[in-house]
Amino acid sequence: MNNKGFTLIEVLMAVAVLSMIAAISYGVLGVAGEGFLRLQEIRDAQEKSGWAGRKLRADCGMMTSSTVKGSRPMRMASDARGDAYFDELWLLVREPGRMGITQVYYHIDEQEGILLRESILLWADAQTKPQKMQLSKAQSFEVEVRQASGEWVRRWPKDGPFVWPKAIRIHVRDADGREFMWLLPTLAALL
Repeated sequence: MNNKGFTLIEVLMAVAVLSMIAAISYGVLGVAGEGFLRLQEIRDAQEKSGWAGRKLRADCGMMTSSTVKGSRPMRMASDARGDAYFDELWLLVREPGRMGITQVYYHIDEQEGILLRESILLWADAQTKPQKMQLSKAQSFEVEVRQASGEWVRRWPKDGPFVWPKAIRIHVRDADGREFMWLLPTLAALL
């Protein structure tokens, strides 16, 4: 007798083998999926920090002086709390697409944990609100300035004639503890 087909035992064995393969694959792919999600989070954080670096670099490259009394091309304030820094940085820049000089202010919104960039025209009236841009999540923002002697300092003279710094160094630590550092040349470094 020539039977063509499968026995019940053969079908059950095939189903059992396929079930084992599916279970193993699901376990492996589940771990890979979690890894993929983690990589996506890291990439998003790096893209945001890259955006912050590009904005900082562009602003430092466009720093300018002004004839408006009391305005300085750069000001900074230092605020260290343990290993976290909540520094502030003000720059006068010539932004592309804007008429006049813009005052740019970088700082951390401590409640939200976000590095902010606020910009407003230097001669804007009191009712004008600054444009706010969220750059990246941050738990620390440290600003250092390089003097002509080559020394890095966290304070810059507020009085007397303005001396251009050679470079600005920014350290940012994001919410996951990753650190980013940008070394930003200024106009003085090019002269």
